[in-house]
Amino acid sequence: MSSNWERTRRLLDMGQGKNREATGPSPCDPSLTHPGLRESAPQLAEQRTSAGSFLVRELQFPSSYVHGNTPLEWLLSVKGEGRALLGRDPRLKELPLSSLLFLDLETTGLGGTGTYAFLVGLGFYRADRFYIRQYFMRDFSEERALLYALRDFLSEIQGVVSYNGKMFDLPLLSDRFILNRMRSPLEDLPHLDLLFPARRLWRERIGPCSLVHLEENLLGVRRMGDVPGELIPSFYFRYLQRKDPAIVQPIFAHNARDLLALMALKARACCLIEDPQGCAIHHGEDYYCLGRIFEDLGHWDKSIPCYEGALDRGLPPHLWGEARRRLSLIHKRSGDRPRAVQIWQNSVAQDGSRFDFFSCEELAKHKEHQEKDYEGAILIVERAIERLEPRAPSSPVERILLGRFQHRLRRLQHKLRGERWY
Repeated sequence: MSSNWERTRRLLDMGQGKNREATGPSPCDPSLTHPGLRESAPQLAEQRTSAGSFLVRELQFPSSYVHGNTPLEWLLSVKGEGRALLGRDPRLKELPLSSLLFLDLETTGLGGTGTYAFLVGLGFYRADRFYIRQYFMRDFSEERALLYALRDFLSEIQGVVSYNGKMFDLPLLSDRFILNRMRSPLEDLPHLDLLFPARRLWRERIGPCSLVHLEENLLGVRRMGDVPGELIPSFYFRYLQRKDPAIVQPIFAHNARDLLALMALKARACCLIEDPQGCAIHHGEDYYCLGRIFEDLGHWDKSIPCYEGALDRGLPPHLWGEARRRLSLIHKRSGDRPRAVQIWQNSVAQDGSRFDFFSCEELAKHKEHQEKDYEGAILIVERAIERLEPRAPSSPVERILLGRFQHRLRRLQHKLRGERWY
């Protein structure tokens, strides 16, 4: 407990301008490129509603703004097809960018009726500029006023983009509206939760897919002096005691950076989906993951070049065999059996860890059923059995596989002798 408090105290000191030289931002930190992200205390304005007042801050970013290695103007060039495929919701396809809302909450806990969203971060595009608007309540009594204003703003929104919003942000906001006897304006809106597409696109190469981890390893932005998410509630409770805006400055900066990362991540993901060949993908794992996505969607014409690109750029052993397996099955199902056979033959010719038992089995089946070449099929099956027998005693999976090949060998031997197989 004491170590956590010491960490919190150091971060609070940073928010109040202390130790600035020792913990200055790195050159790739976006706080260097926008003054609103490096204020010692956020510049807030009071907004009044019929239910009371709360504070609001708004930041503006030109369409030319670049977050790390990703220009936000990519959002202007992508079409709706990418977000519709990523979100698996065709309603997202026809929505203009100006009708989309990027949403991120800062809360007093991890859920439940006692959890408040004390800072609601909104990202949107209007009149050739990107905006971040942050609604902040100075005390719990201002929640109703904040929700009133949020409801009015959201009345013009047609779609939502979030990161883990389906599990957290939207349910929590819905609960807060219900507890204040209001209907949530976010109900039934098409929603692109980027957490799930991000995992499918980049987990094989990058690993953990938290927003901050992706921002550093994919977008090229390393946050320095950022408040960890688990400490945000303690910062807010300290603010409630002291009412010092400098205490919550790190929270405003954290929330704004989350929204910028969300917009950049959405732009990059949509570009990958809409134009894989034009995005200059350098990693075989990324091509493989794109191939998986297109294959699952039934877009075989798009998955084939992705798997081929993955194999050309190199893959770790477990993905190399899987990519060849998936590519061969797509060719087989689409009727291009010669290309599938070529992949199986090349895989069977490999030695060492890249020898592929799946390709052995498929090639043996092809020779048996399509070419009626029983002798050729027997040679392939015997080669597989020779490799499996020393390994099978220690591996239940390979014992099952060995049994299948032995069964296939007996059947082929009967067919070669002209005997009936029962």
